[in-house]
Amino acid sequence: MLTKINKINDFGVFKNITSVATPEFKIFNLIYGWNYSGKTTLSRVFRCLEKGQLHPDYLSATFEFQGDPNTTYTHNFGLIPNIRVFNSDFIKENLKWDLDDFEPIFLLGAANIQLQAELKAKVEAYDQEGKDIHDAKKTRSERQAKINKSLTDKAREISSLLNLGRNFDRDKLKQVVESTIILETNFKLSENDFNKYKVQAISSEQKPLIGEIQIAISELQSLINKAQSTLRTQLLTSNKIEKLINNKELSDWVESGRSLHENKVNCEFCGNTLPPSLLSRLNEHFSEDYDNLKSDIQTQLQKLHQALITTIQIPAETAFYTDLVIELKEIKKSFEEELAFFNQTIHQVIFHLDKKKDKPFDKVELPSQLDNSLALKKSLIALNELINRNDKRTSEFTSEKNLAVQKLKEHFGALFEETEQYSKITTEIDKEEKNIQKRERDNQELAQNIRLIRSQLDDTVKGAVKINEHLKKFFGKDDIEIIPTPEKKFKLIRGTVPAKNLSEGEKTAIAFAYFIAKLEEQNNILSDTIIYIDDPVSSLDSNHLFNIYSFIKNTFYEIVIDPITKKGSHTVKCKQLFISTHNFDFHNLIVDWFSKTKTTMHSYFVVERHKNQHTDASSIKPNTNLLTAFNSEYNYLFYLLRNFQKNPVDTYEFLYHLPNIARRFVETFLNFKYQSHMNIDSSIYKLILDPVECERTRKFLHYHSHSLTTDKLIKYADLSECQDVITIIMNSIKTNDQTHYDSLEDAISNA
Repeated sequence: MLTKINKINDFGVFKNITSVATPEFKIFNLIYGWNYSGKTTLSRVFRCLEKGQLHPDYLSATFEFQGDPNTTYTHNFGLIPNIRVFNSDFIKENLKWDLDDFEPIFLLGAANIQLQAELKAKVEAYDQEGKDIHDAKKTRSERQAKINKSLTDKAREISSLLNLGRNFDRDKLKQVVESTIILETNFKLSENDFNKYKVQAISSEQKPLIGEIQIAISELQSLINKAQSTLRTQLLTSNKIEKLINNKELSDWVESGRSLHENKVNCEFCGNTLPPSLLSRLNEHFSEDYDNLKSDIQTQLQKLHQALITTIQIPAETAFYTDLVIELKEIKKSFEEELAFFNQTIHQVIFHLDKKKDKPFDKVELPSQLDNSLALKKSLIALNELINRNDKRTSEFTSEKNLAVQKLKEHFGALFEETEQYSKITTEIDKEEKNIQKRERDNQELAQNIRLIRSQLDDTVKGAVKINEHLKKFFGKDDIEIIPTPEKKFKLIRGTVPAKNLSEGEKTAIAFAYFIAKLEEQNNILSDTIIYIDDPVSSLDSNHLFNIYSFIKNTFYEIVIDPITKKGSHTVKCKQLFISTHNFDFHNLIVDWFSKTKTTMHSYFVVERHKNQHTDASSIKPNTNLLTAFNSEYNYLFYLLRNFQKNPVDTYEFLYHLPNIARRFVETFLNFKYQSHMNIDSSIYKLILDPVECERTRKFLHYHSHSLTTDKLIKYADLSECQDVITIIMNSIKTNDQTHYDSLEDAISNA
């Protein structure tokens, strides 16, 4: 049961309804309000509770109803009461008057109660399994999302490290990880290999080709041995000239001049006659052995100078790929050391041979020399091998880079499997998915069973019969009937042909009969249902006023006789009843009905709309005794006009409604006085005889009682104008029919 409105915010004309401003609901609740006051909007708030969703026109609205102690119903729909609302929205959704058929009602046969119990159990099992499957899917999704996030993060890290950009993402890493698992190979790299491949992978510069270093390395030991032999050679000194032996410069000068004086008598230098034995003595000193020795030394010196390696150009470190530079430094250092030693050894031999040239008659010892030509060759081979590797990488730059990237991907893939337990988790997720799919198949079979049972329970014929029973009670004849179609729809017929051109009263009656029958759909229990009925009497056709009143009262109300005390108690058949109306006569019928119950069982309310320059909002207030005191709307309207004439007020709320009140009062008077069913323009002159006053009043009623344009919504009649027009109307009634006027005065004085 709903006991109070705690709040309604931003729901159409209900801008800010609070618990302080709203009265409490009882079992029987009657709500009165004029058209456009907010009655239908209020019914839509209740229907939101029925539908479990906000009205599409008020998606930002918030509201809260107080239910039984410690129970609230809000716009979040955490709890939904068992409530059924009859209003214009219900009619639009269920009955399409412009179509040949409309939605059927399914009622439960009494013989199928056991089947209904089975249905209930299966539905509960289906709903629970659906919830469990949803939870299982959520858990699986969370686990999948977690492993996907790990894959995404690791793929982003690898892509950043190896400069792969968008070419490497989560799916690519997933393929790598799964391939490493299938191949069952150790793809993890050592630290050295990792660093090597990393350098290759991220390298963006393709080095130019270097080419091997081509140099001839002489057999150093052979040169040393030959030089050693020459250095140890001593010429005989028996016929030697001691002075030349001891003076190298003189010896060189004499030796070079000897060839110039062959077959000469005089000296080429001084012109004197040469001694007869000088040339023979010189020839003995500079013998053939002497010449041969010098020639041999000169030949060896020439070979030694040729063996020196002095023009070699070792490539700079920048010519090599970064990962090879460390190795290059070691090889280069070894090569340069061996090369320096090699050249140094040759220079030593040259030095001693030059010395031997000056001392051909002396034995010269060459210090011990090591032959490192083999070591030099090996270091050259090592250097060329490194150059070849560097050049090979240049030639195969793209393929080697791709290989390095692949090696690193596989390395990271193997690490991911090891740290994240990828294969174990994905296997578990796959098992969960298969289990969920099986459970879904089983639940679909259960849903099929539920549909089968419902098809046995759903009986459109029973629904049509029930509606026809209500229509017969309502109309008192079998004029309009509902028949089910083969397509399980409802068709409306009059006699034997489809019913057309329905009056507003007929539409209301059919819609309401449909609503009442639908309350029993799917074995719904009426005593557990809150009923809200909005404006069941059409303003255009009130011919069925008493039928509707009786129908509602008979459906939702009964007097239960106590078998012992024989006393009757007023009982509502539903859990709680709300009725709203704009029709004053219908309002009075309901008041007469509700007044038979205890005061603690019924409440009366009024919905009022307040418009001014700043606000346009409605409120819900307790209905004063004044409204319920009159037996007719006509008396009530006279009371409002007469009271204003005596005590004029300038509040916007009253002046806004005053033209409508006056118009309805004048129309009612003209209707019963002159039986005038025409519009007010055609008969008002009978009431107001003065043509000027008549036109003034007619214009006032027309202009201010139909203020539907935007510029008029914020305007209302001037107080003095209202006073004048109401005085004209009252004086005209008095002049036209004094007796009738006096009876109206008596009626309101006794109210």
